[in-house]
Amino acid sequence: MADITGRITTYLEERTESILDLETILEFIKKGFPIRQHSGELRKLLAKRAEATGESQEDLEKKIRATVGSDNYNNWRNGKNSISRQNTIKIGFALKMTSAETEKFMVHSCWYEAFYMREYKDIICKYYLDKKLIFENAKKMVNKYAYLETQNPDVPAKKIERVTDFLNSQYEETVNTTEDLENFLVKNAVYFGSFRRKAHELFIQMYSKLKNINDIDSPTDDEICQMIIMNIPTAKNIKNEVLSKIAEKTLPRSGLSEIINKKPDKYTRKIPQVARKHLILLWLLLYGGKPDISCSVEIQDAFEECLEKINFGLLEVCGLPILDPRNPLDWIVMSSLYYCYFANDDDDMDAVERIREIMNLLFQ
Repeated sequence: MADITGRITTYLEERTESILDLETILEFIKKGFPIRQHSGELRKLLAKRAEATGESQEDLEKKIRATVGSDNYNNWRNGKNSISRQNTIKIGFALKMTSAETEKFMVHSCWYEAFYMREYKDIICKYYLDKKLIFENAKKMVNKYAYLETQNPDVPAKKIERVTDFLNSQYEETVNTTEDLENFLVKNAVYFGSFRRKAHELFIQMYSKLKNINDIDSPTDDEICQMIIMNIPTAKNIKNEVLSKIAEKTLPRSGLSEIINKKPDKYTRKIPQVARKHLILLWLLLYGGKPDISCSVEIQDAFEECLEKINFGLLEVCGLPILDPRNPLDWIVMSSLYYCYFANDDDDMDAVERIREIMNLLFQ
């Protein structure tokens, strides 16, 4: 399974770096796109863990069933349901994985967010995974500190510019025991928040830049929302699994209003969550549509630099999965950017226009 999965990923990566016409792309996405399935990723994980630990896959399955329930496991195994982020963590506990191994499964196999140092639940799970402690005890500590979500803490005396980095450093330096962990949670409670501030911060920065890109005729919020959507409809009534994956989490006008207008909650400090999908599409509107390639830069280098900016300047800093060719929307983004850089297009279509055209034809 691992070899097959590797070949599929390589195959998809190669096709992102091909000048494909729209008809070929539409046919490929609708009928031949090998979308990553949680069922396949689970089987691959079991095979890897069996090889690493010497246990049989059957015994590992029993451990997962005991932690998440047989019905859940059977539905994942048969491909009926996707594995939730919380359950990827439970699987990590069941298989005695480290937090790094669990995070790799969570992010790279299931496309969920990484552990977040401003989320007290993630910090607790990270500690208990690395100490090989049981999930039930981690859950007890999460319940013990549930008040962190509702308290109204004092403003910190010292303003920290990079809070996540600060918390990660403090955790690594001071937390060795359960008592250390509890002290860490209490001491740093003022910095915790359940939603990722960096994603929201970057989204607002890009929204403001787009809003003021033309002072004389600035786009309205309705126009900006339509620009971000890029002709992607809602996932309702879409039967094709690949198209449904592309269409999930469409940004409604009300969703944009909440992101840009809603202030952090007075008590929980929660802010509106920004979907990874919209962060990527908004970045493309501003920076990735039509590249400016100087004569002194190789096109391949410029293309790779663009992907690095998305992956490590946008997504990774927010704890979000980097572009993955097994994700159909990511594949379209990567393929369109490649086309934008390398195609000799008489119509001079940029990457954003190409994405819109693909979406329009896919969903018409």
